[in-house]
Amino acid sequence: MFEKKEHQNSGTLGKDTINNWIIPFLSVGKRGFKSNFDLASIFLLILKRLKTGVQWRELPIESYFEKGEISWQNVYYYFNKWSKDGSFQRVWLNLLSKKKRKLDMSCVQLDGSHTRCRQKGASAGYQARKKAVTTNSIFLCDNKGQMIAMGSPKAGNHNDLYEIEEVLKEILVLLDNPRNGEQPYVYFDEELYKNRFKIERANSWIDGYKGLIMRYEYLDVTWIGMLLLGFISKFLKKV
Repeated sequence: MFEKKEHQNSGTLGKDTINNWIIPFLSVGKRGFKSNFDLASIFLLILKRLKTGVQWRELPIESYFEKGEISWQNVYYYFNKWSKDGSFQRVWLNLLSKKKRKLDMSCVQLDGSHTRCRQKGASAGYQARKKAVTTNSIFLCDNKGQMIAMGSPKAGNHNDLYEIEEVLKEILVLLDNPRNGEQPYVYFDEELYKNRFKIERANSWIDGYKGLIMRYEYLDVTWIGMLLLGFISKFLKKV
């Protein structure tokens, strides 16, 4: 009889953690029907893609499911679905809310990080310094260097300060979720921005995920989904 292996040390998370903190916030199947698949195992396979950078079709499906039970296309379907319907964002915002005592919000820093693009999709442009097509994301971290949020990706031909106030407003709206629809007041201090050493160190977290070193996702929404998975995975390992 086939026995599912527990992948507690696959560079990802344990199933108990996934079932407690992640699965309740992922969207269900069409018309509210529960999926027949083990969603925790599917999530582990998605994290395998994030951690190792392996192509979707090369995921070790049979280490998590019986042969023929599920395909890599099914795994990608759920990743694509959860990226586009806001599931990963719900997971992350819930974690920030429930674990806010772990954060030091006495000071926050932000910085941009360029990622090389495998294919020239959305928000990709030539970055002269890197001599490559890149996408640029603005990240926000707390005073401990813990990543908190990110702005929408921008083409690599733009510098970090491109539309910076709008990007910061977008981040604050996401974190605050104001019901009255008013735009938050944003003060951006260029001198403080120059001393953003904590966020620069924090940005090195990307190096731990081969799926983030190179952008393979054509759409912004799936690239954001992959980044949010990195946020979720790293944060849950710390707390």
